[in-house]
Amino acid sequence: MKRIAATALLAMGLLQVAAAQDSPGKSDEQADSSAAAQAAGEQARATAARELQATANEFKVVTIEPAQWSDSSLGCRKPNAMYTQVVTSGYVVVLEREGKRHQVNVAGSRAVMCDVATRISGTVRQPLPARGLDRVAGLARQDLANRLHVNVEQIRIASMEPRRWTDDDMNCRSGKGEPVTGAPAQEAGSPSAIGYRLALNASGRTFFYHTDLRSVRACPPIEDQ
Repeated sequence: MKRIAATALLAMGLLQVAAAQDSPGKSDEQADSSAAAQAAGEQARATAARELQATANEFKVVTIEPAQWSDSSLGCRKPNAMYTQVVTSGYVVVLEREGKRHQVNVAGSRAVMCDVATRISGTVRQPLPARGLDRVAGLARQDLANRLHVNVEQIRIASMEPRRWTDDDMNCRSGKGEPVTGAPAQEAGSPSAIGYRLALNASGRTFFYHTDLRSVRACPPIEDQ
């Protein structure tokens, strides 16, 4: 009986030692993560101040959330721009100034402003609705990889062109949709929707997908491309 009790006490002691050894490591990881997030917040404030010709102290950090993007755009795509397909981790920082909120995506030494309304030469320019674009682009790449029986890493995004779909089929049967250069508000009851036409490269061929940022489909079907 005494031997059993002694064994139990020894096991408890070993567990306590192990827990004590693990705790510093976890604390260090949490500290590193917190420091990285704080640095991202400061970098975002500096970027916003530069873009909007203000001072960093005018911006208050609202939220800082870890994020991951599928290419070098950091989730802030611009029309007709090409980006390197590389998975990048960083932070989405939301700032507030004078009652307006601004989003800055930060990864390492890079910071990109993804703003609802960015002042450029005294005007306000509305960006394209890129929220959700990374997700549907990833879905398109995975779908094509499955259909071609290849690794998804072999699928490259050649281009992402903004389009206005004029029917509920995202113009898969009736054409390529209408080119757009901005993202005007969609009128109530209007059948049109703003989306993108994706061009994917695989095995020396180009395949096209249409998306309305909610769903994505091959247009025309893969077997017809």
